[in-house]
Amino acid sequence: MHFSIRIDSLDFDDTYRQIKAAETAGCDIIRMAFPEEGAAETLYRLKCSDIAIPIVADIHFSAKLAILAAEAGADKIRINPGNIGESDRVKAVADICRKKNIPIRVGVNSGSLEK
Repeated sequence: MHFSIRIDSLDFDDTYRQIKAAETAGCDIIRMAFPEEGAAETLYRLKCSDIAIPIVADIHFSAKLAILAAEAGADKIRINPGNIGESDRVKAVADICRKKNIPIRVGVNSGSLEK
């Protein structure tokens, strides 16, 4: 089953309500955008709630946000190493995910990498 919902990941109440609705409807996984640091608090609160569905943190352009997502309890991290930055940043994300046993979905597109 595929659902597409738009949520403001900085608004805990709305995010919780929509994820619970998706979970009740049979959704298997949630992909949550991580536009800024405040999303980490929302994710942490979701993981401390009765939400049972796995949550994938969708990260763009920031290793720091990926690390915060891992620390907040993400079940999976989705990154594009080409837009995260230097290899040391990608390594930092990989290191914390390895430590916390969090899988990483790596997506790359030609526009984000040098030739």
